[in-house]
Amino acid sequence: MATKAKKRGFLVLIPADVSAPEVRTEFKGKAPEYADLRKAVDGLIQPVSLFYQGRTRSAYVNEEGLLHGMRPNPRASRMWREWGQRTGHGGTDTLVGPAVIVLWEKVETAEGVAS
Repeated sequence: MATKAKKRGFLVLIPADVSAPEVRTEFKGKAPEYADLRKAVDGLIQPVSLFYQGRTRSAYVNEEGLLHGMRPNPRASRMWREWGQRTGHGGTDTLVGPAVIVLWEKVETAEGVAS
């Protein structure tokens, strides 16, 4: 039976609290909903690039996080700085508040079989 590659999308929430685990949820469709991104970062979204699981990934943080006094996010800041070092972009600022990463994974499925 032939196999077909299918992509599944996930949002990976990186909380500012380093003791809190990452939370991974699957989303349907070709892209995450704007409302879901806003809910995840608790406000307006600001796109950033991060280095996560060995690759550059699209991510979002709260655009007004500093204004709202959100806590620093050491994990997301480390991933952002690593991306900056590898690409020559980015800065030395600290990301604050929760970050959410958009992650795509290929899933092999048998043709004619729903996954």
